[in-house]
Amino acid sequence: MNGMRVEPNVSVKKFFEEIIPSIFKETLSNTPPSEEFKGTEFRIQFQITGENGGVYAVVVKDGKEMEVIPGGISNPMIEIILSESNWRRAISSEVEGILDMFFDPKIRTREKYTSLLGIKGKFHLELSVENREPFNATLRFNSGDSPEVKLMMNAKDYADMVKKELEPAKAFMEGRLRFQGDIGFLMKLQAFMR
Repeated sequence: MNGMRVEPNVSVKKFFEEIIPSIFKETLSNTPPSEEFKGTEFRIQFQITGENGGVYAVVVKDGKEMEVIPGGISNPMIEIILSESNWRRAISSEVEGILDMFFDPKIRTREKYTSLLGIKGKFHLELSVENREPFNATLRFNSGDSPEVKLMMNAKDYADMVKKELEPAKAFMEGRLRFQGDIGFLMKLQAFMR
């Protein structure tokens, strides 16, 4: 994740309380935030289900101060819900592009922040992985349960799309991207994530 090697058996607690702040610090040293982030507060929450899971909010103020809040918060802008096994797949090299996108400097713009404020709904992601069960995650934007959309792709194609090596329209036309649900909501998400 973000070029950082994560131990395969790292605890959820250690990941959020030690590794995420370290990744954030490294990201800031490589690409400091601009002044346009003054007065912003980005709130993302991770709900890792299962026996060894947990809920952790990551709050970034002014683009440069991070706080990790065990137990979560009541008003996240994005809530990512996934099982512990799928979380482990996301922090390993098996399924790319799920958590990395939130540390991508291209996402950290005032324009992206403002667009996020206007997104409300639920996004289900189902990625097929060769010889493995599908990867599933749900992203809830601004506590919304509707509109709702489900995106289905191959995990490699999804990673290529997040890295901008595969255009969504091309993937759709070639049958590599399928969806069920609200296309307008999917288009809003695409604009935010690209």
